[in-house]
Amino acid sequence: MKRIISGLLSLCIAAGVFSVYGYADIETVSALEIEARSWIDDDGNKCLTASDGEMIFYIYSDHAEVRVSVYGEETNVVDIVIPEECNGVKVTVLQNVYSTNGSLFSDGSPIILSLPKTLTTINESELSNIAKITVDKDNPVFCDDNGVLYNKDKTKLIYYPSEMQDKQYIIPDSVQEIAPAAFMKSKYTEEFIVDSDNDYFSVKDGVLYDKNQTKLIHYPGGKKDTEYTVSDTVSEICDYGFSYNSCLTTVKLPESVKHIGKLAFYRASVLESIAIPESITELSPGVFGFCFYLTDVSLPDSLLRIDDNAFWLCVRLESINIPDSVEYIGRAAFAACPKLSSVKLPDGLKKIDYMTFADCKAMESLDIPSSVEKIGEGAFELSGLKNIVLPESVSEFDISALSECVGFESITILNPDCIIENKNDQCLEIRKEAEDSVSGEIRTKTCKFDGTVSGYTGSTAQEFAEKWEFKFVPLDSDNTEYDINEDGVVNSADLIDMIKMMIGQSEVSASADINNDGKVNVSDFLMLKKIFLRS
Repeated sequence: MKRIISGLLSLCIAAGVFSVYGYADIETVSALEIEARSWIDDDGNKCLTASDGEMIFYIYSDHAEVRVSVYGEETNVVDIVIPEECNGVKVTVLQNVYSTNGSLFSDGSPIILSLPKTLTTINESELSNIAKITVDKDNPVFCDDNGVLYNKDKTKLIYYPSEMQDKQYIIPDSVQEIAPAAFMKSKYTEEFIVDSDNDYFSVKDGVLYDKNQTKLIHYPGGKKDTEYTVSDTVSEICDYGFSYNSCLTTVKLPESVKHIGKLAFYRASVLESIAIPESITELSPGVFGFCFYLTDVSLPDSLLRIDDNAFWLCVRLESINIPDSVEYIGRAAFAACPKLSSVKLPDGLKKIDYMTFADCKAMESLDIPSSVEKIGEGAFELSGLKNIVLPESVSEFDISALSECVGFESITILNPDCIIENKNDQCLEIRKEAEDSVSGEIRTKTCKFDGTVSGYTGSTAQEFAEKWEFKFVPLDSDNTEYDINEDGVVNSADLIDMIKMMIGQSEVSASADINNDGKVNVSDFLMLKKIFLRS
């Protein structure tokens, strides 16, 4: 069922084994019998599951579904032939096709995919790393044309193989609809051409648009220009519009653009700068994910939402100013941005969500605005946060938000009734840097948190600290211990003196180290300010 073509690839091409579009046709497989076991699917339905190498089948009473997962290097080509039946049940659904070599930064093996006549449903957005698709001629729903997947009457273009190496592609006159992810990874295509008789689509400078050029459907992934200015006729950048482009460093968006679709710039691997126009109110999921060279982002005051994974793995992004208009920041929106050190959160933000700033190793401090009510699981996990002050507005805080922060020292919880969630009932662990005794290299090790928890007497913060035997610093004890200038009262003069200590204009006193972490910084200042306001 599977052939791996590796070292003989070039010889096969020279001998004419492959067709003009890359690969010879594959024989179909009518039936497959393999051992199965009971299973509960993602929706809670009972079924049987069975595996045959790269194919995993989910067998129900009236049909079977299949997932394809290939592991291999991009120099190898893998043939996958989906059978008509598995254990006597017709295979009708293709859930996904996925290939990897274990790296986030390079592709897995290209796949030659053969579809049977029984297949009637395909998850269109879950196809990747396919070199060619062939469809049984008796299939009533789908057909192929030179390796490209269409519906039966070719009115819908479903998927253009990502490993197809043609520099041009002509959209036939019959096509009325193009699936959103059809050209998501057309990394070799330099130019689109639309048949002159097509009434639904058009091109400009090789870029694919709808007929009226109000929607930019896809910018060719292999187009060599380094800069592109979107036409002011465009109101929408469609899903995946600039995805997998490897040449563009700058894209200029006009005010006419009202919507930027999901994953629109996903893996635009050399994109360096982008200015979002005032006409935009939302950044869609994954819009700038994997933009490895993105360093300059300008967000408008009109922006209301930054959705899930919007800037995930922007590894060179160092700072971003989020306007106060933003009301929502999604899950993992800035996760795995290791150089991100400077972030201004909007004053109206209600929640810091799951993994929002996870793995932001350069982020050592972050001011939480007084509008925030909830901080979710893993919000700062694996980040570089050293100290954090949760304002009184925070009513729910998941302790896993601070899991494995490197060098984390102190947390101050100003809401005495804050719900501190710990779903797995595990002690907070952080990471510390230490010199390897043998190599002398600086390494990190995981250990129990040994810093301070500050809060009010009788608070949930104290309860949490005592349960896990953390050092607790009460904020409501005799305030004279916070009398920095020793004039008998805690007032604004103490705040001024602390600022002078922080900027080096006066000698640091021990009483200014309110959270007892061995230094005087903004964390101590915020705590003193809160004590002063409550006194």
